[in-house]
Amino acid sequence: MTAAQKRAGNKKIDKMFFDNDERYCLVKLPGCTLSPITRAHRHKVSFYNTQLDKFHAKDQVLPACLSCHMKIEQDANLTEKIFMKVRGKERV
Repeated sequence: MTAAQKRAGNKKIDKMFFDNDERYCLVKLPGCTLSPITRAHRHKVSFYNTQLDKFHAKDQVLPACLSCHMKIEQDANLTEKIFMKVRGKERV
């Protein structure tokens, strides 16, 4: 994924969050600040290099405060548990 593709995807994500009134952290783990300053993805960014259309898909990304994002970034099982709770099953 090029830098330009990532910027374009991030613009789509930000618009999706705004359009769906998702302006605060949806992860909500202990220590959450509710402030959505990051975009938490279901998979590592390298996963999206071969599946660009999924980078900005609703089932692939959540608004997250930095505290929550750092917690799920380190734990793939926790990440999937949160995504299942908030976004449901991953679309193929």
